[in-house]
Order: sequence, then structure tokens, then C-alpha cells
Amino acid sequence: MTSASTPPTLDLGRHLRTQVDGCFEEGQYETGLRLLEQLRHEHVKPYSPHVRQLLCMALYPSSTTTDPTPAVELDLLPSSPRKLIKQAKEPSHPSPRDADLAQSLLMSIAATSLPFDIFCALPGYNARNDWEDDDAESVIADQALALVQCKTCWEFLTPDFCARQQATTKSRKGRRARDEALDTSLDDQGPISKTAWPVLEWLVVLYEKDQAISYLDDASKEYSQHLLHQIPPPKGESGTRWETDAPLDIAFFCMTQTEPRRRMLGTRLLRLVINLTQTAEINFQMLVARVLSHFLIFTTQSDLNETWTGMGNSICALRFKISLAMKYIIDQQISSPATRKPRAQPRAARPKGAEDKVLVSRASLGKAPVHAAYAAADVLQALELAPSGDNPTLFAWFRIRLAETYHELHTIASPDQQDPSWTKEALEQAAKFQGDDQVVLAYMFNVSL
Repeated sequence: MTSASTPPTLDLGRHLRTQVDGCFEEGQYETGLRLLEQLRHEHVKPYSPHVRQLLCMALYPSSTTTDPTPAVELDLLPSSPRKLIKQAKEPSHPSPRDADLAQSLLMSIAATSLPFDIFCALPGYNARNDWEDDDAESVIADQALALVQCKTCWEFLTPDFCARQQATTKSRKGRRARDEALDTSLDDQGPISKTAWPVLEWLVVLYEKDQAISYLDDASKEYSQHLLHQIPPPKGESGTRWETDAPLDIAFFCMTQTEPRRRMLGTRLLRLVINLTQTAEINFQMLVARVLSHFLIFTTQSDLNETWTGMGNSICALRFKISLAMKYIIDQQISSPATRKPRAQPRAARPKGAEDKVLVSRASLGKAPVHAAYAAADVLQALELAPSGDNPTLFAWFRIRLAETYHELHTIASPDQQDPSWTKEALEQAAKFQGDDQVVLAYMFNVSL
């Protein structure tokens, strides 16, 4: 939705749309793309069928994903007049240059148009989709119809979708061309096709812009409503959205890549998903569990630190990370019960069975909204737990991250919201940090006090 101060947008005229369609029907993709670039304006709404056609072109192999010196197939036999006429009528696919131009144009449209005017052309749940009939007869218009069949934007990023949409057009090679395109998808592993990375980046840019606009309209809603529409709604009339596997699979797949730009893309998408916890429509407990299961795929401390830092340091991110660390520590205790460390001072006995419960007093994990933070006593109690499970190093890593993150959140809170029981002495008594962790502890409190 647009804010009250945003000028209304106008639809692209039918005559101009027809000119672009004519270029695409004749296979003059570059001419049509440059015409669309000239027609782009912040007060002109992109034509929904053209947005979908641009997406299809952008998903074709571009100059960055194709061999710069492809083999040329020679036809040494002279062509008959009938064969020449048939070849002239055959539709052509977008070239790598056309794909480059389509990707660039999509980014330009994202910069000048409102996210709402773009996302109405894309699939999603609870979205106001504009499935306007497209009477164009070009190859790319036919392929764009497949986007209408997708339920979410994640579907058209997959290797299978990209291979199929590029193999739908009949050519001189017929079945062999389609089979080769489909066989290529077998070598393209993961949730993202090797040709879909630019489109994924475009989607992330749109979600970030949508989130920024939402924050300007209401500072308590710094999340993307259109990203929320990519998550299936609950089956019944009540409930929360919990099926976040698709965006999380993509985010963590990006973070396993060697290219820094792709790793950062995954971090940006993960931040966007975490920010959705600001709405009650997201199942917070389930999201914490899903992120933790993905988080544990990392085996090196550098990867763990990079991902943890990449989640950000906003209040929303800090509270999410605290919940993430708390869940790991408690889950390890439940799966492998261990004797608690002796306390320096006796405390009131806990009720029978309390050891098997999540140690919270103000908020139970997943039942309270994200703005309800853990009490200091809850964190200190979790830090008292002895290392357990089959990875004591990881357990220790989560303990120090929990202490650091809660202290950071405590420090930026207003005085009336700070918990007086969170002190250096209480933390030392509870956690018994040693070695490098003790240095971190001293640094934390020396900087803030």
C-alpha cells in the first residue's frame, strides 16, 4: 500500500504496451527492453504482464553464466527454400545480452516504482495479484504464463522451473533441445538455479524497500508485508504462519556459497525473515526452531560468528538471537540431562519438574510476542547449566553469545526497562566463565560502566 503523501501512479497506455509487445513478438528483445527503459517513470505503474516477461528473460543464461566462447553448430548442407522459410518463422529465445538488459531493467524498475505496484504482478498468498490477461503472442509472453501458476516467488527461482521454462519453445532441435535443458537442471543443485541469482537479489532489494516504506509509515512495523505474503497462511481461520522453510532454505544456501556477494545476499534475506517476528502473524517459536536447525549446519566457528553477526543488532534481532541461544541450551539439557553446577549461594527450591521446562518468567518461548524480553534471572539460570550433549565446544559458544547478546540488549534499554539483577557479579557467579570467555566478560562490563 502507498502512504497518503505518495502521488498516485498511472497505467501504461495501451498503444505503448502494444509497441513493446510487437518488439517481443518479432524477437527484437533488446529494442523492446530499451523502449521499456524509456517508458519507466516513478509515476507510471509497470504493466504486470511486462514485469512477468522481464522476469522470464532475466532467468535466461546471462553473460555471467554462459561460456564466453560457445561452440558453433555448423550446418554444412545447403538449405532448401522450404527449410529457410521454416527457420525464418521459428521463434527465438532471449540472448545472454537480452538477459543482462532484463536484469538491469528490473533493478531500475525497483528503484523507481513502489513495491506494491510490482508485487501485484507476482505470485504470493493473500496478495492482490494482477493476473491481467495478456493478449501478446510472443514466445516470452507464453513462457510468462508459467509464473501465474506459481504459488510463491521462491518457486520460479528453482533449477527445475528455469530449465522447464527455457525448454518450452519448439525449435529445430525439437525434443533434444528440451531434454538437454532439463538434463542441465540435474547439475544445478540447491533451491536457486545458477541463472536465478540476479532475480533473487532483485527480490531482496524489493523486500528491503517495502520494509523501509513500512517503517516510515509506522515505526513499530519494520518488516515487509509482501515478504509475509510469501509464507502460507494458517489452514484455519485462526493461527499463525509457520511454513518458513522456503526462504530459510534459500538464505542459508546463500550463506554456504564461496562468493561474498551471495553470502551477504543470504544474510540480508535472513534479516528480513527475522524482522517478520514483529507481527503476531508469524509463529515465533517455530521460526526460532527452524533457524536453529539451519544454523547448526555450520561446522566452523568463523561461519558461526559470521552468521550470528549478520543477523544484525537491532532490538528485534537481539531478542531473536537471545531466544535462539536459549533454545539451544535448553534443548541440550532436555536431550542430555546433566547435573547442575553447585551454586555459590543457596536459592529457593524450584517446583518439581521445573528442570524440564524452559526457564522463563516473563515470556515463554514462542507464546509471548517478540517485544517481551527474557528476564535477567531466566538468562542467568540458563547460563548456570553445565555443558551437555555431544558438542561441548558449541554449547560453550552459545553460552558466551547469550551473555553478550543479552548484555547488549540490556545496555541499549532505557533505565526504567533495565533489569537491576543483571550485574557482572551475578553473571560471574552463574556462568563461571574462564579463559578467553572471562576476557570477553570483563570487556563487556568495562566498556558499558
